[in-house]
Amino acid sequence: MNLPISIEPFPSKRIRNAGLWSKVAAVFRGYRLLTLLRQPQEIGHFMTSLKENDASIHLSCWLDLERYKTISKTDESIRQEKSTMIVKKYLNEGYFFGPGSPATEKQQKDILVKAGGEEKLQSETLSNRVAIAIQEIIQPYLEETWMPVFLSSKEFVERHKEREKEKIKSDDRAAQLNRIKARKASQMSTSRDILLFRRALLNPSTCKQFQDYVSVKGELLENDVRFWVEVQRYKDLCHSHSSMVIIQHKISTIINCFINSSIPPSVQINISHDQARRILERRRELGPYIFREAQIAVFSELLKLWPKFQVLSRNLSKAKLIPLLQEKRAKHRAKIRKQRRLEEEESERKLQLLQEEREKQESCVSSEKDERDSNNESEQKDVSKMPRRSHSSFSIQRTMSLQLDSQIFQRPQSSLMIHAEPLLWSYSKYMEDQQKEREDVLSSLENSASTDSDSSILSVNSKEGSQVPSIASTRRFTKMNSK
Repeated sequence: MNLPISIEPFPSKRIRNAGLWSKVAAVFRGYRLLTLLRQPQEIGHFMTSLKENDASIHLSCWLDLERYKTISKTDESIRQEKSTMIVKKYLNEGYFFGPGSPATEKQQKDILVKAGGEEKLQSETLSNRVAIAIQEIIQPYLEETWMPVFLSSKEFVERHKEREKEKIKSDDRAAQLNRIKARKASQMSTSRDILLFRRALLNPSTCKQFQDYVSVKGELLENDVRFWVEVQRYKDLCHSHSSMVIIQHKISTIINCFINSSIPPSVQINISHDQARRILERRRELGPYIFREAQIAVFSELLKLWPKFQVLSRNLSKAKLIPLLQEKRAKHRAKIRKQRRLEEEESERKLQLLQEEREKQESCVSSEKDERDSNNESEQKDVSKMPRRSHSSFSIQRTMSLQLDSQIFQRPQSSLMIHAEPLLWSYSKYMEDQQKEREDVLSSLENSASTDSDSSILSVNSKEGSQVPSIASTRRFTKMNSK
């Protein structure tokens, strides 16, 4: 067979149009030929699509070359047979070196050079190097020309949606199974841990070690351990049918130590105040389950620390573990004592500052009071000279009032009757003037000498006494005019 050496390329068949990929959904634009090869069902659908467009030879050639590369070089007969089949079927004028070839003229010449010429290509076994070079030409052609058509087809999109639904369902089933397995494993692990922890608390040696361990983890956790042990002993008394007096005494002891302690806080374990109140209400019920709710609550809190204690106890021997726990406990208690001492010192300092501030305020108030008293004394000394002047002023006013009355009533009656002009004087107006005079005098006295109240009252009384004749004479004058 004569292979063509000079072949005109067919650009119409060598389509490298990015516009084809624009029709593909964004989620599928990353697909390549190897992506389809990882999905056996889809590679079959891709082959069917190519057959419908008379282009299946491209994929068939690529797949046959892929299988040929996997044949071991020691199997020479098999490789020779497969090589002869590939050359006759694909490397001829009907496909690779023909008008419908995916390779350009230059690419065809390069393949002939790599194969060693036309004669060697026909007679010798095809090397893997040549097979790979041919695949590198066919694969881009498939990806750029036929894969966009396949990926944008309605059938492919629908199949992908169905696969996604199935995948979600399978993932949900797998997740559900995993959750069930994890729950079962957790329940088994929790039940085993609870039994081990219960046995550890009933063992005095392990219980003491765990008590030292939790003492540095929280303020009331050490009391939780003691409370759980004491409640367990109380339940043993109930189950052993001990006397009611002993059982009642045990209940009172537990309540006074942990539930209603005289030392603050009253609740010395990690339970709520409602739980403590219910225990106090039921303290007369002589049964083994009075403290059941509180015992479960503290047991749950302590169980959270049990795994870490197990790790610590496994890593250290008993001879090293006990001194280590005791040392940590001693350091923790020393730290708490130091903190409390600092808090007490701080409270004392604040109290001292408050006392000093109060004393300072009291001293300021006392100094202000002394200053006011000294000012009052100086004012009294200044006003002590005022009574004589005020008395003389009242005397002058009394004299003027008497003169005014005498001038009015010394007029003859005839002269009063002759003049028909209205009277300019009236009793009410006269009394108003007198009242105004008294108010002016009183206000002047209060402003000038507030401390000399006795002398002011005498002055006012003397003035009122001086006004009595004037009022009587005024009444006589009014009667005469009415006649």
